Amino acid sequence: MLQLFLSFFWIGSVSFGGGMATVPFLRALSEKTQWFSLEELSTIIALSECTPGPIGVNMATYVGFLTHGIWGAILASLALALPAFILVYFLANTLEKNRNNPMLKGVFAALTPASTALIAAVFCNMFLSIFHGNLELQLKSLLLFVILCAITLLPKTKHLPIPILLLFSAICGVLLKL
Repeated sequence: MLQLFLSFFWIGSVSFGGGMATVPFLRALSEKTQWFSLEELSTIIALSECTPGPIGVNMATYVGFLTHGIWGAILASLALALPAFILVYFLANTLEKNRNNPMLKGVFAALTPASTALIAAVFCNMFLSIFHGNLELQLKSLLLFVILCAITLLPKTKHLPIPILLLFSAICGVLLKL
């Protein structure tokens, strides 16, 4: 169990960029420990993507359960998340102590548009991806996108709770058979 904890603590420490960033490390872990095969890794990824929660934690939970049962699942999940908690704890304390520092304010002033640009780039890539493939699917996807943009931008809907908007989006998707 110690090896399981240390393996996932290390993966959580070095895999920046979300759950899918853990995949190369899980592949290496598979080759090193033989806890699961590369074929099982594809199953782990697929199941982790379709279950609720962070993909990386879902994968750690699956591998932990596969190797050591329920306690392994708990331990692997905690080990993967622990480095992020430690980092956030120290960063939050440091930021709180230096919140009035002009240099730090400048860094955050620069990071805000940069993060907005990154989110916009991801959005553009996803939006452009609907134009590849089946024409009917493209038109339905574009129609759904326009409907959702209209709903989000209308003044009366801006104050609707997110779950209501998600439910409406799901209904539109079902009606359009997406």
